[in-house]
Amino acid sequence: MSKDLEILKTKRILIVDDALDIQLILKNHLQTFFMEVDVAGTYSLALEKVKTNSYDLVLLDIRMGGASGFEIAPQLRSQGCRAPIYAFSSLSESYFDRLSLAESGFSGFLSKDFTINPLESLPAKLSETISKSNALSTSSSN
Repeated sequence: MSKDLEILKTKRILIVDDALDIQLILKNHLQTFFMEVDVAGTYSLALEKVKTNSYDLVLLDIRMGGASGFEIAPQLRSQGCRAPIYAFSSLSESYFDRLSLAESGFSGFLSKDFTINPLESLPAKLSETISKSNALSTSSSN
């Protein structure tokens, strides 16, 4: 494992997606990097999980039944989730306004389209995101 990906070991990620195939693909792939991966198939389950667990990163599907990720991200923040929350969608990033993502509590965007964002590149993107988050929290605590 490359040094850049070492940061993923023992990190905890929450995947919020109602598609079982996406949950399983991501969970299995990320566990090969020794990440602890939780999944939530509903927004209400995601809210419960952030109440009882601490995460290093959250991937939040924008479009699931019952609500929008734009409604749920602020609720995750109000439950005390301080981890980066990434909008996770099959829609193109250009479909979303970066300002509205940020205003809703999202830290960024990751595509579910694995032809644009290959699954093999996901761990490097997560490593970069977690490294930036760690650097920010370290500098804000000084």
